[in-house]
This record gives sequence, C-alpha cells and structure tokens, in this order.
Amino acid sequence: MVGTRYIEGQGRYALAEMVGRGGFATVWRARSSGSYLGRGGDVAVKIIPVYSTGERSRALREGQIAEGLKHKNIVRTIEVIPGETEVYLITEFVAGMPLDEAARGFTARDIAAALAQILEALVYAHGQGIIHRDIKPQNALVDERGNVKLTDFGVAYRAGDTRLTRVGFAVGTPGYIAPEIMDGADPSVLTDIYAVGATARTLLARVPDEPPTRLREFVDRATSPNPAHRPPSAWAALKLLTGRRAPTGKPKGLAARKVVTHRDLANFAWQQVKFRVRGVEHPEHVRAARENALSFARGISVTEVVTLGEEIYDEVMAERIWSGTRALAQQHLDAGQRVWLVTATPVELAQIIAQRLGLNGALGTVSEVVDGRYTGRLVGEMMHGEAKAEAVKALAAREGLALARCSAYSDSINDLPMLSLVGEPVVINPDADLKAVAREQGWQVRDFRTGRKAARIGVPTSLAAGALAGGIAGGLAVRRRLSA
Repeated sequence: MVGTRYIEGQGRYALAEMVGRGGFATVWRARSSGSYLGRGGDVAVKIIPVYSTGERSRALREGQIAEGLKHKNIVRTIEVIPGETEVYLITEFVAGMPLDEAARGFTARDIAAALAQILEALVYAHGQGIIHRDIKPQNALVDERGNVKLTDFGVAYRAGDTRLTRVGFAVGTPGYIAPEIMDGADPSVLTDIYAVGATARTLLARVPDEPPTRLREFVDRATSPNPAHRPPSAWAALKLLTGRRAPTGKPKGLAARKVVTHRDLANFAWQQVKFRVRGVEHPEHVRAARENALSFARGISVTEVVTLGEEIYDEVMAERIWSGTRALAQQHLDAGQRVWLVTATPVELAQIIAQRLGLNGALGTVSEVVDGRYTGRLVGEMMHGEAKAEAVKALAAREGLALARCSAYSDSINDLPMLSLVGEPVVINPDADLKAVAREQGWQVRDFRTGRKAARIGVPTSLAAGALAGGIAGGLAVRRRLSA
C-alpha cells in the first residue's frame, strides 16, 4: 500500500491524483491543509525535477514570475517551494480542461470570447514586462463557467533578465512560434500576439462555418509574417478582435492607485492635448509644459509613472502611431541598422515606446529621482531643440556612429538642430514651418496622413519626437483621427 505524499511549505499539500504531464514536469491535484490559504481546498502542484543549477534556476524563475502576476485570467500562484531535487509550484486548481479540449464544441463566437480573455491576460502581463513565449491552446485552461486562465510561464521572458536560452535555439511550440524568432530575434509583445493568432487559427480549423469578418481580420493580422503588420500591443489586438475601446468608467493608472485624482489627470491631460493639437511650441509654452510636468510628478514613485506610461502606450498611443512610420523603422531594423527614439518626453516613457516598437534604445528628458521618487527637478536640460541635438551628438560618439551617414526623421521645426546634424534629414507629417525649410533645403518629405485632417496628440511632456539609428534618426508620428 502506498501512503499519501505531502509537500510542505507555508502550507501543507497532500497529493491526490496526477492531472497532467509536460516535459519532465507533472501536475497533481492536491488537498491543502488550509494553513496558508486560510481554508482547506484543492490546489494544483506542479513538480519540476531539477538535476543541475541551471534547471533549478529555470524552475525557480518560473515560480517567481508567476507569483508576481495577479490577474483574473492568469492562474494564481500560491507559493513556490524549493526542494533538494525538485521545485514545487503551488497554484489554484482550475476545475476544467485545456482550451484545445474545451473548444471542440465552440462556435466562432465562443472562440473569440476565449481569445479575448487570453489577450486580457497579456495586456496585464506585458504591462509587467513579461512575455509569455509559449501561448497555445494547451496553456490556457477553461473552467466550468467558461472563464479562461493563462498558465505555464516556464519559458517566459522578463524584461531585464539574462537570457537563459542558448542563441540559435527557438523557444516555444512549433506552429505557434513567430517567424522572426526562428531568425534569431528576441521575444517581444509581437511574438506573443502572433501565438494568439496561431491559437485562433488552430481552433477555427474545427469550426465548419466561415468565421466573422472581424475574427478573420484578427487572425490575418496577428499571424502576419511581418511583425510591423501585427497589432502593436495586446490592447490593440484586443480592440481589433472585439471592437472594444479603453474603458472610461474606472480610474486608470495613478488615479486608480489614488496617487493623483481624476481632476489632476484631466487637467494635466487637457493642457497636453491643447499644446499638441495646436502644434504650438513657443519657448514660453515649452517652459510652462515643463513646469507642469515636473510639478505633476513631484513626490510620485518612478514605478507608478512607468506603470502609467505602459497603460498610456497600450491604451492610447499604440494604435495612433502611423503605420508608415512603424514600417519605416522596421525597414531600418531589418537592414541591421540601429534605431533610437529621441524625444522630449520623460526617458521612462521613451524607453517603453522604444521597447514596444523593438527599437535599440531611447533618449528622453531625465528627471531627478531620490529614494525612488521624483523630486520635481530635471537632470540637465529638457530634451528639446538644441539639447536634443547635443544628446544625439553624444550618442553618436558613444556608439561610434558617423552622423554624416545617418538619417533623421521629425515632424517639428523645433528639431531643426537635430535634422541639420545628419547626412539624410527627412521630415514626416511636417508642420508648416518645417515643411518650408525642407523645401528650401531640398530635404525629403514624407506624409503618412490621409485626406482627413490629422492633429498630433502626445503624452505628458511629449513635445517632439525623433529617433537615431546606426544609419538613421527616425521620427515618431502619433495620430488622432478627427472628422473630415
């Protein structure tokens, strides 16, 4: 007779039955004694055998990543227990089945609803700097109420982590791995979006009827071989799939955390929108925008601002970046050229934008930070006008770039000092003053706008934008559709 096996950590878990197996790991349904959960109940225990230091690091890393993710569409991790030859991941027990099994009787509408929940999980995970890297139907669990929960962050990539996978080896499951990963590219938001599209394609293959137009368009765009043609973020993918817009009834970002009030955010946002839509960058307005931004940020933690910046990008900016601009940056990257975003916006937000677009880096306005909080003072000058040009010179010297062989892209006359530094200045969606200078100098002009009137809209202190690549400095045009 075989006795019950117990796993002990902050709680005590009695293994009952094996419910899954993958690779070398096994997953068990277990009974909790309740000392950690606060009450008894079923939990899932993933047992990962470890035979080396590297395997132990991977297993513990999976647990640490999963423990930090708290979302209704992600399986909740209760604790991680390191053993001598095994690591135990204790999670909530989802009474249901994997999506590939649950979807056998699904309609196209049911599939779209399940995909939307996966994307909700990714909006959150990507906002935490986590790329799942193995999205597939088997890694999404559907409970008895139809709720979908993403699981298995065993090969997830966390921003700032050292790469644990050897170069030349693709991580993921064949059929769900984005083409650029096979070519050696790093994982990104776009590779997860590809995998969601591939998941949709797999599930729809069982549906006899033609999928709705919106769902077909989602699959086509999400699985595009060209990353620049995919939705640029999980939020943009969710909007494409469902038509959903950013919610307005609930407080977001800093307001949701009661760091600032709705009135603070509304007043600040209105000042920024007026500034950008009018296209006015008079020195006095620049100074006022700078002072407003510094006053707004004083005393707020860097972590809060970064979180807000991620929400701003995913819910506001991602879908408004002109596709022509995005494709232009991708062309330079595909040619092996380095690309930097250079902008007056805070460096923390600039880095988020650069990361989301797959650029090499970003230069932005640097604020003084003490004990993790903004003091309300700048370090150096605002990244604007001549200061932006000086920063580009410093970057070129540091990276060994010959500016005469670089290109610069911008939409604002205030970037004239930067544009004048490089061998190939290009203006994109220019303001009237810059367009006149470009014609006089014989510079190339590109306009990605359509016949509709377009007004620029920015994020806090986003006064102008540009980017520098190992042969280019490229601009970022952000759009807001207005009625004709």
